[in-house]
Order: sequence, then structure tokens, then C-alpha cells
Amino acid sequence: MSDISTWSETDASNTIPANSGMPEGMARSDVNNRVREHMGAIRRWYGDADWIDPISGYGDEFTVSRVNTTTFRVTDVSGSGTDASSKYPQGTWVKLVIGGVTRYGRITSTAYLAPATDVVLADIQDEAYSSAGTDGELPAGSVTLAATFVAKRIRAAAFSPTGATTGQSPPEIPTIDDLGTAAVKAEGHTADDSGINADRLDGLHASELTTASLTSRESVLKNGGFSTWSLGSSNWGANDLDGDDLFADCWYFTHEVGSGLGNIWSLQRTSVQGDIGSHEYAVLLTSTSSALGNKVGLVQTVPSESTRPLVGSGSASLSFQIKMSTGAATNSISAFILESNSATPADPINPITAWGAQDVAPTIGNGWTVAGQVDQADITDAWSEVKIENATIASDTVLVAVLIVTDQPTTVASDELYVTGVQLQAGDQATDYVYDIPKKDETFWESDVNLGAVASGSLPTNFAYTQAHTLKSKPRLIRAVFRCNSADQNYQVGDEIDFAATWRDDASSADGRYGWTFGAGTDGQVFVVCRGLNEWRIVNKTTSSWGTPDLTKWDIYIYAWS
Repeated sequence: MSDISTWSETDASNTIPANSGMPEGMARSDVNNRVREHMGAIRRWYGDADWIDPISGYGDEFTVSRVNTTTFRVTDVSGSGTDASSKYPQGTWVKLVIGGVTRYGRITSTAYLAPATDVVLADIQDEAYSSAGTDGELPAGSVTLAATFVAKRIRAAAFSPTGATTGQSPPEIPTIDDLGTAAVKAEGHTADDSGINADRLDGLHASELTTASLTSRESVLKNGGFSTWSLGSSNWGANDLDGDDLFADCWYFTHEVGSGLGNIWSLQRTSVQGDIGSHEYAVLLTSTSSALGNKVGLVQTVPSESTRPLVGSGSASLSFQIKMSTGAATNSISAFILESNSATPADPINPITAWGAQDVAPTIGNGWTVAGQVDQADITDAWSEVKIENATIASDTVLVAVLIVTDQPTTVASDELYVTGVQLQAGDQATDYVYDIPKKDETFWESDVNLGAVASGSLPTNFAYTQAHTLKSKPRLIRAVFRCNSADQNYQVGDEIDFAATWRDDASSADGRYGWTFGAGTDGQVFVVCRGLNEWRIVNKTTSSWGTPDLTKWDIYIYAWS
């Protein structure tokens, strides 16, 4: 019994019985046996028809052996000096079974030194064709199957190397080139030449295709373009910031504090529309002091449910745009991708425990590990992009944080630092910044200041409050809330109570009516109007009894959606 690979292409030469041959004068009883052997051989070939043994016609004159982790050797054991290089052309894929493990690899070169031909492989893959084998290498052991290469069919096209085609015929049959992690490029052209001619395209534009950002991956950060400023003041002065403040919807501000340092930065959102691509806003840090130790950072921690794309990819890439004001002394920036395998590292908000010397990376706190960083990247008064690419993300990572810091010793008052377009993506490449469509600030608005009446500790009689919103149309939904700023009535900081869950007491004998109204006008404003003479009432969070809140511990905000 034999397989097709042992048969001769010359009909008259298929006479050897051991190779299922049929010599003249064979016994009639052997004919049906030969037919069954042929049927079995054809069925076995059918199961692996894409792979062809290119040296089978030489019988047992060649052996195949492993040389090293990327090379196998075809040896002419008959000593006739046959060069097998032509059987293994560059760019084709071969299949080997070494030490009982199947490996596939793309041929990059062959070299003949009688009586052997060495074949060098790249992109070594496992049996599933989808991932690298152990270290991407050929395993040690003997080759138990003669080397075969892929048939010139669709599989050859699908695994052709970057920037090359298979010279397909007819040209209407498309090839697919593997461009690594950037993209998959579909090729082919129609008879009227209206499509893409793969052969022309590869020869002329391969370099452009392999270096361009051909795909976009969603950022796991929130508000990387600072288009929403829903938390914190719209304009923080130096004396307002304490080094651990929340601003711009999930971003935190941090700076070095200590004797003589004080608060030496102000922070706000500023418009950069028309200044840099499609970006509309940037965060603006302004130095208010010439003191040494003027170190400042922006931080965002990605919660566990949002880290899954990074963990699944095993890598992450950070990019952002940055510039300084003309003539400013600050001239470099450092950035970090941090990871933690704990849901509660030492400080999930501010990973810096010590700033250290000037121009030296800060000390990262317990529970955080640096996955990738860039140190002292130059910045000027023109926008430039800073990148960290292909940072390794461990499989047990729970939290990921982005940290952008500057700590120049020559910072002086009025120096300005702008940052925008911050995005953290899965994968080994950072792509162009992509906004969510529609952007949040086009559909959602939040009052940027707490109602002034609350600060006094009591609401005035029959008060009214209005503020202009920034939505592009009249809001379809309005919500007014009390937001807790200090523990009260068993509520914690950040808890919110809808106006509908409160009431205003009015015990006046003359008029026992009380209540409130909030909404949106036709003049581009929202409003809150309240009537009542006495105390405001809310339900205690744990006792379920009516209580009188300390209004100094509550803020009133309005939300609006268009």
C-alpha cells in the first residue's frame, strides 16, 4: 500500500508493486487489490490535499532533519548532488512534523551546500495556524514527515508575506496579504481594471501600506479629548487644588506638596478648535509660581471591567498630544502605563508616592507596576505626539492607569502646558485619535456650579435659579439633584438624591402649599424654582425616617440631555 506521492508522473513507470504499481501480466486476483489501494491513497490525499511533497519524485534519495530553531535541512543521501533549493521558493509555506509536533513556517531563504539544502523559516506557527508555537521556533526532535509546501491555492495567497503577491492567474482572483497587526488588505481587480491590481499595488505602495495607521481601536480611557468637564470646577485656581482633585470626568490632578511648595498650578479646559486637527478642547495647566519642585501630573485609572481588551490583547499603547506656551521653560514630559493585579492597590487614584529628584521618574506606589513608559520626551510650543507602544499587560491585571507628569526645575510663573487626545488602546500600535460619535458634550450637559443658595446653609424663601446650557437644541430630559459633599443623614460623599425624593416644609398658617419646579426654557436656559418657608426634608439613608439635612453638606446640580 502506498500514497500518491510515491507514484510516477509517467504512466508507463507505475509498475512497481510496492508503490501500488500495475506491471504487465499481473495476476487477475491482484487487480482489484490495486484498485482498493488507489482508492485509499486518493482518500488520504483528499484529507490533506493542500500540501504537496516537492521531492517525492526522488524516492528515498533525500532525508529531512532539523538544524536549529528556524532551519531544516534537505540532504541528498544518494550523493548525486541534487540541489533542492528550487523546490522551496522564498515566500511559500512549509509544513513539518518535528518531535511529533506540527509546525508551519514561511520560507525566507534557501542555501545549497552539497549534498544538503538548508531552508530558513520565519513566522513559525502552530498547528492551528493562528498563533506562534513555543517561542515561535521549530521544536527539537527528528523530522518524522518529509517537508511539504503549500499548494498554490487560496491558502498560499492568504499567507503570502507582506508586500508580495503570488502572481495569481487570472488576475481577477484576489490575494490577501498579512500586514501584521495593522490591517488585512484585500486585493484583486476586475477585467475592466476598476478594482485594485494586487501586483501593481504591492510593487508601488507596499511601504506606505505597511507603515500607515490602517485600523482604529477603541480607547479604554474616558474623555481623553476633555470635551466633557462634568466633575470639578471649570477653572481651578492654584489655591483650589490640593493635589488629588477629580476633574474632567474621571481625570485626577496630582502635584508635589511639601514645605514651601504650596499650590503652584491652576487648571482649566481651553478651546483648541482649529489649532490641532479635529480636537476641540485641551486641559490647560498654568504655573503660578517660579518655585523649584514644580511637579505636576494627570492620572486616570481604568476600572477592571474596561481593562478586558488590554488583558485579552496582552499589550497596550498610549498616545496623546502636547505642547507648551511660547518661551515656556518646561520642555519635557514623562508618561507611564501602569498595571495592578489588585482591585485595591495602595492608592488607586494617585499612584505616585514620592516625586524624587528633578528630571527623575517619580516613585510608583505599592500595588502598581510600570508596564510601559517614556522618559523626558521633548515638547515645544508646537503640538507633538507622545507614544508608548506595545506595553506588556499581564494576564492577571485588574486595573490599569495612565500617568502624565512633568517636573522641570526651570518652570516659571505663567508657563502653560496643554494636553489633549489621550487614548489607551489594546495592541502594539497607537492609532489616530477617534472621538465617540456623537460626542458626549453634544448630548449631555451638567451645571458647572452648585446653586449659590446652598452655601449659606439654608435655602431662601421662594428662590429661583437659572443657567444657560451648552446643548445644541432644547433639552428633552431635565434632572435636578442634591449631591452630598460631606457625610450627612447617613449619605456619603458623591451620593445623589433626586429632587423628586425630597420635599420642602411650609407650616405657615396663611399658606400651607409648598413645592418646586425645574425645567428648560426656550431661551437656552435651565431653571429651578422652589416655594417654601421652612426646612427641607429628605429620607435618612439607613433609618428611613424623615430628616433635616445640613445644607452646607449638599450641592444642587442640574443635568440636561438633548
